[in-house]
Amino acid sequence: MAFTDQRGRTQTSLSEINVTPVRAEQPKPKAVVVSIDKDGNLYLSTQAEAKQVNVNDLPALLSEKLGQSGERKVYVRGDGETPYRIIAYVLDIAKQVGADVSLVTEPTLKKK
Repeated sequence: MAFTDQRGRTQTSLSEINVTPVRAEQPKPKAVVVSIDKDGNLYLSTQAEAKQVNVNDLPALLSEKLGQSGERKVYVRGDGETPYRIIAYVLDIAKQVGADVSLVTEPTLKKK
């Protein structure tokens, strides 16, 4: 594809983009995982336990779990139908308590 700049010169654009797939980082054993379902329910889990939590309690609970685990890593896992605004809100809360946040994704299944 070609285009003309403001000075009247014709230039070509990059016709191909190289994309290298990156594997999603998987939670470590001591990691804190916040899972969010499509209805916005939050579940806080570690290797030892998993429980539903109130969003208002999330900052204190994350701080507590991070202190216990000795890790700063928090993984956020959303259901495929979870509204992005809820995921963004949880990411913001995790950042506010000083967590190093990663999103957990599941590979898409190929249909035959």
